Amino acid sequence: MENEYTVGQAAQILNCNKSLLRFYEDEFDLNIPRTASNRRMYSDKEIEAFRYIARLKKEGRSNAQIKAVLKSERIEKFTVENTYAHADEQISVSGGNMNMELIFQAIAQLRDEINSLKDLSGTKEKDELLNENTRLREKLKEKTYELVETREKLNNAIKSNKKSFFK
Repeated sequence: MENEYTVGQAAQILNCNKSLLRFYEDEFDLNIPRTASNRRMYSDKEIEAFRYIARLKKEGRSNAQIKAVLKSERIEKFTVENTYAHADEQISVSGGNMNMELIFQAIAQLRDEINSLKDLSGTKEKDELLNENTRLREKLKEKTYELVETREKLNNAIKSNKKSFFK
């Protein structure tokens, strides 16, 4: 039997706010099971999904990148499940050959996924540039505060006629 948790219990397990879990559900198109009264009930599977998202966020992935990763995993899981679910139908008894159409479809899906991941590599570079820009802005603020403090010290020194201030 699988454990079930309310949104509050799941948030406590994951050490986060309930609103973050709701946000992730919407942002990453997660399918969270609900009770008859429409309350979210999280299983161990959903808890692991949230931990996985948190790990990707900690690695510095953007939401768009995380969506692409989750989407590619869903496509892969769907393709594998479909392949095995219909394997008996696809293998002919006389020849033992799998339906080539199914293989070509899987290859096409993988090619599309690779292309979408290539597009996201530019997004990663953009994210890195934005992070660097933010870091430089913070450094500029810090230097501005230092400049203001130095000006105040200079003005105070001039007011008190202390010439030894800069010696």
